[in-house]
Amino acid sequence: MTILQFPGTRNLPSYPDIERAVLGAILHNPSIPNAALKAAIEIEHLHSLAFTIPAHIKIFQRMVKIHWGGKLPINLETLTEAFLAKLVEESPEFFRGLYTEVEFARKVLEYARIIREASQARGLVAVDVNEFLLMKFPKRSHRSV
Repeated sequence: MTILQFPGTRNLPSYPDIERAVLGAILHNPSIPNAALKAAIEIEHLHSLAFTIPAHIKIFQRMVKIHWGGKLPINLETLTEAFLAKLVEESPEFFRGLYTEVEFARKVLEYARIIREASQARGLVAVDVNEFLLMKFPKRSHRSV
């Protein structure tokens, strides 16, 4: 686990290895529609903003777009083409690295749940920080004089 730290906030949970494992599991599933992605979305309610690494967010968004298109498998070729079309800086080597996350592929639902729960915890911390700021710096009403 990695802890995200922002000034003035508590430590926030982040699991970059598990995020990569979920993305790798999706890449290892050649079905159309992609069963691993479908399970992560429908069973664990996973969404792109649950990820913490910007590249992982972009990759998951692109995987979802390919998935809902329903005509292409999610694999190294379609994913790389999708990113090249958008001129995203991730290289094919980055995607190949995801593809090698084989040992985690069997645990996609468990890992999707961990990512979702960490995202929810980060959301709760954000709410706490906002409430604290409102208590410390209440909105002032402006009176005309």
